[in-house]
Amino acid sequence: MATPVSQETKTDLKDVKPQAPAVPLLWRQLWIAGLLTGLVWCLVIFAPFSYMIYLAGVIPIGGGIYLGRKIQGRALVHGVIFSLIASATALLIGSILVFTLSAKPALNDPNQPVPTAQGNFLTLAMMVGMTLLPFPAYGTVMARRGQERTQAMRDEMSARGGQLERPGRVVSIEDLESLPLPKFGSWVAQLFRNNNFKLKNYKFNKDVIDLYLERNETAELWLVRCTISESLKPGQVQELYQDLRDNPEWHKGVIVTSLKVQDGARKSAKSRPNVEVLDGETLLEING
Repeated sequence: MATPVSQETKTDLKDVKPQAPAVPLLWRQLWIAGLLTGLVWCLVIFAPFSYMIYLAGVIPIGGGIYLGRKIQGRALVHGVIFSLIASATALLIGSILVFTLSAKPALNDPNQPVPTAQGNFLTLAMMVGMTLLPFPAYGTVMARRGQERTQAMRDEMSARGGQLERPGRVVSIEDLESLPLPKFGSWVAQLFRNNNFKLKNYKFNKDVIDLYLERNETAELWLVRCTISESLKPGQVQELYQDLRDNPEWHKGVIVTSLKVQDGARKSAKSRPNVEVLDGETLLEING
């Protein structure tokens, strides 16, 4: 006989969200990056040219950047394992070179007495601890964070539907009317910033750009809608007014256009205290 489940238990079960699967470790890339980094690092450390010693710190970071661009998550875990593999590889190869072939690290001072094999190994171990333990993990984490920032910017741009562009110099109504929508929206955003507003966000929506601004003195939220498709019509004013009613957190709405504003649109805006329309000539006057 099945045990009855209480209503509270059913509610709790509904609220439980499935956990996202853990990002798997890329062992193949870890081993490739770790073995190659350790090998190349040893070739640099034991090279007969002393100036190559400066690459001892560059190689581990380069390997970390390579690995960081391959992984999808768990950057620190990947970086630590990578560092351990590279360090173990370098110690193994370096031990063979030191104790079997009597090789010595290139960083030894040629004017000093030749150290023993044990001394060379200690020098090698010290260099491993200084470079191959911290730098691969650092490069991996930094590269992964860079990838995440880039992806976040792409996602943000996708959510906004486009990107504002620098408008260049605008000194006349002809200059303003010639701006495409991304540049016109950017010019309007800068105009409001110059008048003590802060741009919080923006979004492309069909043939308009909505700028979400905050007035610094009062912390009021304004919705500024930019359009260049045609002369402003009463229906566009009504649409903005309806958006404000649906989002009561916005205190005021403004429609700006680089073109003309129909008389019906001006009358429609005057009948609504929280809506205003601005044409190109008015914008230039505000801009000074």
